[in-house]
Amino acid sequence: MSGGPASRTMVVCIVVAVGIAAGAFADEAPPAGAPHPVPEPPGVHPTIDEVRAHDADTTRRVYALGRVQIDYPRRLTASSGFIVTRLPRDFDCTTTCLIQGPTVHGTLGLSGAGLAVGYGSLVGETGASGSFLRHAFVGWGARAAYLRTWRGAWDAPEGADYAGVEAAATAAQFALTFGVYRHVGAGAPEADWRVFFGAGWGF
Repeated sequence: MSGGPASRTMVVCIVVAVGIAAGAFADEAPPAGAPHPVPEPPGVHPTIDEVRAHDADTTRRVYALGRVQIDYPRRLTASSGFIVTRLPRDFDCTTTCLIQGPTVHGTLGLSGAGLAVGYGSLVGETGASGSFLRHAFVGWGARAAYLRTWRGAWDAPEGADYAGVEAAATAAQFALTFGVYRHVGAGAPEADWRVFFGAGWGF
């Protein structure tokens, strides 16, 4: 090759530049036979505003509750009630979901009955029933409660009325209740406080 050192240097620079450009093009170009990328349709990745709007689109749901337990002082009891909650409009609890809200329970036993109103939170599912919470995996509740005893109550007078507060917890369907009550009504002894409790299945 003829020419001075400047000419040779220029040729070398041109060759290097062409090589770099060719390499960059080869990295960006898809392999032969590779499918061309398909643009994603709108809405595949929702915006923050769309997510917030979805979360805010809720509706009120009412689910039935049930519990069977050995209860002191009412002996064997069965409870039924409901919990009121809000969930996304396009979601139900046929599979596992978090439910929380006001609760109402009515209890009937061999030796007494009662009514409790409060608040509960649980993780459960309705399964195919759609409205009855068949499985309560874990949960808790706090309630104001009233109960009345009748014949055969354990360590409590017949026909006694009690008012108090109780706590409830459920894990893997196993339920515990614990409450502090005061004997109320005509003829009730002063400062007659009792601790009542139970264990069973449900929520």
